[in-house]
Amino acid sequence: MSKGPGLFSDIGKKAKDLLTRDYTSDHKFSISTYSASGVALTSTALKKGGVHAADVTTQYKYKNAVFDVKIDTDSTVLTTVTFTEILPSTKAIVSFKVPDNSSGKLEVQYFHDHAAVTATAALKQNPLIDITATLGTPVISFGAEAGYDTSSKTFTKYNAGISVTKPDACASIILGDKGDSIKASYLHHLDESKRSAAVGEVYRKFSTNENTITLFCFMDVAAVGRCAGRCYVSPAFGESRNLRLSLSDSRSLEPAGLKFRGKSQRRLSFFRRIMATDESISARPGETQQINGNIVWHSCPITKCDRQELINQKGCVIWITGLSGSGKSSLACALSRALYNRGKLSYILDGDNVRHGLNSDLSFKAEDRAENIRRVGEVAKLFADAGIICIASLISPSRKERAACRALLPLGDFIEVFMDVPLHVCEARDPKGLYKRARAGEIKGFTGIDDPYEPPLDCEIVIQNNRDENSSLSEMAEIVVSYLDQNGYLKAQAVVENHST
Repeated sequence: MSKGPGLFSDIGKKAKDLLTRDYTSDHKFSISTYSASGVALTSTALKKGGVHAADVTTQYKYKNAVFDVKIDTDSTVLTTVTFTEILPSTKAIVSFKVPDNSSGKLEVQYFHDHAAVTATAALKQNPLIDITATLGTPVISFGAEAGYDTSSKTFTKYNAGISVTKPDACASIILGDKGDSIKASYLHHLDESKRSAAVGEVYRKFSTNENTITLFCFMDVAAVGRCAGRCYVSPAFGESRNLRLSLSDSRSLEPAGLKFRGKSQRRLSFFRRIMATDESISARPGETQQINGNIVWHSCPITKCDRQELINQKGCVIWITGLSGSGKSSLACALSRALYNRGKLSYILDGDNVRHGLNSDLSFKAEDRAENIRRVGEVAKLFADAGIICIASLISPSRKERAACRALLPLGDFIEVFMDVPLHVCEARDPKGLYKRARAGEIKGFTGIDDPYEPPLDCEIVIQNNRDENSSLSEMAEIVVSYLDQNGYLKAQAVVENHST
């Protein structure tokens, strides 16, 4: 074959492969055997989390033909036959799957010193036909591709791209999705052995104004094993100017990782997560789950500002915390009523209510209680993004867990309300009889009895109710309403952000 430009599918492929490669496979085992007759047999087994997969591949080479047969755990048989030099500088590839009889296709590739052309057709009636072509040199090449459906007589795709390749770097720009998207990528090898690389990718979809920036670094260091980190930035360059940022890394020898996530360019929050090599460990509040490299943040043309202007208020989370019996749920209901009377939309996430559905699978063990808080925090964030005033009413005894929920929202949109009620007052009320049962040893790990409560050190609102009888709920609700009013949450004008930062 000539040493000309690569195929159109090679444009941006190196960067894409590094960005989408799965670096979290737990175990992979492969055995290959070869015979003098040209037959090679390869068996591969993979364990990823709790999923096991295996396949067997047989390869036979005869003159200018290569036969590959692969059988996987789903009993799918993939057969590929490759013929090289059937004509000068030409390769033909035939492939099909069993039992999927409609999966067969024929591909013909032609290579020249300054061009590469491919034509692919499905082996069925009224097939789909794909044609690609590239022109240039091994250093710089221009290419295009088109897909045509012979049954509907319509083009299924038409894309174009340009690629520049150097020994230590490569760059590409691809106009895809029938001209609706553009993607630019750059890969730079950090050492001569090409075992370490840094990648940057910028993607924009014009029809939805979706913008994604991906930064990636991969290192294969003998001392610590493999290390990979991804950073996804999805800014909506429209009116809201939101920024979503996350960064993760993984090490095969040291099961630790770092992840950053922030919203808006003026605030960046830090999380730390634990990752295991041989088993999955769920991240607790204050930590985050690893985001798969194939998942991107999809922005919507209707922004948070648009939703807030529609209902004339600013979305936020009012997080009411305190001991059991301190009046959290009562305040939440009174506050919701007060906001309703003002024509403002709110919703209550009550600690008991969410355990009837969303968190019904969680127990009251420490790790499940932490997960309960994390889930409520994520749901509350969605309510706030919808422009709704979300009232979360939970004991939430840990400062760390509350801080993690606060970090999910833009600066100022998490309003912590501490029901500062002494334990003896809460125990005297005991509306559910839980303190009595905890004192009798029937309930273990009850907050305030044999499990500590960490009061807020710097919350937005403190409501003290040190008397044995309840203070007026309407008065307590008015304290919160006044705070919302003074800080602009009860009118849409306050949602306009300063875009100069």
